[in-house]
Amino acid sequence: YDDADDLTYKSVRLSLNFDKSIVDLEDQLSQSVDDKANAESSHASMDVLNLLPKHPVQSLGEKERKIVEEQDPIISQARRREQLMAGVPKLFDMICLLFQAIRRFVITKEELIHKLVAGHLDIVDRREVEEQLNLLLEVAPEYMSEKSCLSGDIVLRLNKYLCHESIRQKLLEAK
Repeated sequence: YDDADDLTYKSVRLSLNFDKSIVDLEDQLSQSVDDKANAESSHASMDVLNLLPKHPVQSLGEKERKIVEEQDPIISQARRREQLMAGVPKLFDMICLLFQAIRRFVITKEELIHKLVAGHLDIVDRREVEEQLNLLLEVAPEYMSEKSCLSGDIVLRLNKYLCHESIRQKLLEAK
């Protein structure tokens, strides 16, 4: 029997019982329907509970901790630095190729940034390139040095005698 046949069977069976009043029979029928609905409802709520984390308090605590970390300027700066450092090896490769293409070992900082932004469509933020370049200068000062000119420009000088692969490995380790 399916549910509809079951209900009609019960109503027919219950209606033949002459010892009970019609009100009692309706109450009994509605109670059996309610019991069935409650059983289905509890099964559905158990499915929902199975989807929830085992320890809701722990889950809430983790969410609160993440929110506090995002609001903390020290932690957000550290994350920003980490994200920028992840792109420094790629920037290093682009700079190596650029210096090979122009066949010079000295370039102004503005010219370098302009060539990097203009030559690569995936770079959209000039400020991010400047920050990554500063990180490169910080992590590998032996590879590239900067000097101020009398005109106010900053000139970058590449050390052509260093092994590019060792510098790249150093940058990957600094992540």
